[in-house]
Amino acid sequence: MSQNVCACPTVADRFVMPAHPQYPKLRAGTQLDAIYERLLRNGTCFRKPGLPQGLPRVVVVFDPRCSWSHIFWNTTLPISDAVDFHWFPVCVSADYSTAQAASMLASETPWDLMKTHQEAFEDPDFCGIHADDYPAEQKHRDLVWNNARIYRKAGGTSVPLGIFMNGQGQLVPLFGDMTLNEIRTALGL
Repeated sequence: MSQNVCACPTVADRFVMPAHPQYPKLRAGTQLDAIYERLLRNGTCFRKPGLPQGLPRVVVVFDPRCSWSHIFWNTTLPISDAVDFHWFPVCVSADYSTAQAASMLASETPWDLMKTHQEAFEDPDFCGIHADDYPAEQKHRDLVWNNARIYRKAGGTSVPLGIFMNGQGQLVPLFGDMTLNEIRTALGL
């Protein structure tokens, strides 16, 4: 007895998201150079205070409510004294991400608030800080949206995305599912 199996292609079979030729985890058209340069020039980020000059620099685009962004933060924390991470918050998952990100950018101690946020991430209602407890103004929300606009216009679609410029001037992407050892290797640590 033969089975009647439909040979029609599914949507997934017909449409495969084109990947970046060098990095299959990136969508084709992602402009790492534009994201890196434009965020550093026109975006708003926070960094760990007190780091010495000359450390490897990594631009990180993240969403406060994104579980992979949360994992990336925790994965990179052990090397946060050896790498100058520039954390650029954006909103890709929910409007509440904008409120949380705006609170971080409005804070006088955003690195500390980010640590508090990460410690409270398992709260199912907020996935981090309660933004109402950390007031921000519209100008801070606008900064978050500007980061997101820069990211989207350069082809960025998913978070987190870290970008490191190595000694040869090549831009190396870092992803949320990378292990600490993979990140260390990518950064040449």
